[in-house]
Amino acid sequence: MDQPIASVFGEQAFAYRDYLEGPSGRLRQEIAWRRVSTFLERIWNTASGPRRILDAGCGTGELALRLARIGHQVVLLDPAEEMLSIAQYQTKALRPPPAFPPQFLQGAVEEATGFFEEGTFDLILCHFLVEYLHDPRPALAALRHVLRPDGWLSLITVNRRQESLRLAIRDQQFTEALEALTCTTSPDSLFGARRLAFGREELKALLQKAGLEVAEEGGISIFIDYLAKEAIEDRSSFESLLNLEEEAGNHHPWKDVARYLHLFARKA
Repeated sequence: MDQPIASVFGEQAFAYRDYLEGPSGRLRQEIAWRRVSTFLERIWNTASGPRRILDAGCGTGELALRLARIGHQVVLLDPAEEMLSIAQYQTKALRPPPAFPPQFLQGAVEEATGFFEEGTFDLILCHFLVEYLHDPRPALAALRHVLRPDGWLSLITVNRRQESLRLAIRDQQFTEALEALTCTTSPDSLFGARRLAFGREELKALLQKAGLEVAEEGGISIFIDYLAKEAIEDRSSFESLLNLEEEAGNHHPWKDVARYLHLFARKA
């Protein structure tokens, strides 16, 4: 990405917000929320009190604010001032206000070690971010540093194995689909930049080298890209489509061809 990441995200902040408020964006966010909340219910004793959570590259902050609403101490970090402004605006609309007001910091994920002490957070969300970094390794090292010894990272990023399917089936761009079979980057229509694209094993190896051990893996957005616009916008089918996506995203082979990879990793 030639343009600085803060500038790229900042210019498209409101377009990104509008996408998340549309049918496809709401489905993507809801699937991610279900996966995160279900995972946390399994690993945390809900009676043990609030946890410290960092949303690294928070964007508009929807998932982080849901966690704040249920009583956790949340910090939202993003390089784009415009993204943080949207997240702050949405925080003001929360009723009742969170018991622990969310904190907002502008900065790169790689700078996390300068903002926080080692072992600060029980959970870090890093969703839809690492694919936009020239080199994800410094960011992953910084996130590991600020995780507690028993802390968890929730990482979502674009799946390289899905790119060819989407280009061929949805867009009927067969030449581009052929190129995507071996390409390690993919175009992004919203932010207007090329982004990294990871295979599952490649991403797991990257996390392992950063000192993070993958414990659970799934997929997000398996069927959505191939459905007619009318089907996605049909409110009566929203819940059933969501249930289908959630269940399929937990199992092979469907999670292997999801648009996004979702991995939970613990600090090794």
